Amino acid sequence: MARPFSFDNAAFHFSRTDGPPGFLPRYLAAYAIGVLVLAVVSFFALQPLFTAYAEMFAMMAQGASERQIENALSDALIVNFARISLGYLLMMVIYAGFWSMMESAVLRRYVREEGFRIGWGADEWRMLAVGLIWMVTFIGAYIAFILGMVVLIAPLGGFLSDGGGAIIGIWMFIVTLTLLFVWLYVAVKLSPAGAMTIRDQKVTFFGAWGASKGRFWPLFGAFVVLGLILYVGVIILYLIGGFAVFGSLMSGIDVSSGEADPEQVMALIMSPGTLIPVALLYFAMLLYQGFWQYAWAGVPSLVATTDPRTGGMHDAANTF
Repeated sequence: MARPFSFDNAAFHFSRTDGPPGFLPRYLAAYAIGVLVLAVVSFFALQPLFTAYAEMFAMMAQGASERQIENALSDALIVNFARISLGYLLMMVIYAGFWSMMESAVLRRYVREEGFRIGWGADEWRMLAVGLIWMVTFIGAYIAFILGMVVLIAPLGGFLSDGGGAIIGIWMFIVTLTLLFVWLYVAVKLSPAGAMTIRDQKVTFFGAWGASKGRFWPLFGAFVVLGLILYVGVIILYLIGGFAVFGSLMSGIDVSSGEADPEQVMALIMSPGTLIPVALLYFAMLLYQGFWQYAWAGVPSLVATTDPRTGGMHDAANTF
């Protein structure tokens, strides 16, 4: 049974939710394996791009000029433009499917209190549809933002000729903040869409507006606080990894002559003492990225499971 909705319960729902134990380790393991598989697929799908960057680094190590490097990279990208474009399109489809599977698994945990399972079925198709609607909404919001800026600021262009640049600058700042807040308001109000889709077993998007009625500020605050906490974790991981890699490099570089030997630096970068910490940091960031998705989904999930219109039941689909 879901706890009552509040700022505190929403922000920390990921650590207080009920349900079968052992979900998070299984989820993180599947997430890490999935992302590693995606990395391998991405390498083959975008091989010309990676080859071009490898050649660029090789030219840098050989002391090539910036102009030579730029020309070589541009030529490689132009020649393989079609292959790279198809590769990006393929990876977009694969990443969308992966996100849909992992998001569906997490929301089933929160909303239906199910154990971990991953696959492709009706839930994943519905979640993919919600993701596509979000993408279209983001595009529409971006266009609306640009049009809003033009409509609200362009009429004041005459102030520039009268030395009113400061006034326009202040007005632009106010307009920008206002439009951003409008978008944040809409995004927060619609944030339970995915959880409600899993709950109701049908694609739900704009219906999420009613579930978050009267809950905007605690919901917004929960996202802000949780985001700050999670971001601190990112900083800590980068600091640990950065110190490990920096320490490995500095301990092996000889600067007695006043400058580092480029070949020595390249050899150190490719040495196990540097590659192992980088690989460990990458794997840790993969796990943390998965945990971020898991924790973030807890906030709107509590809204869906405490929807006052359904009596706060996580099996609302059977109730209707």
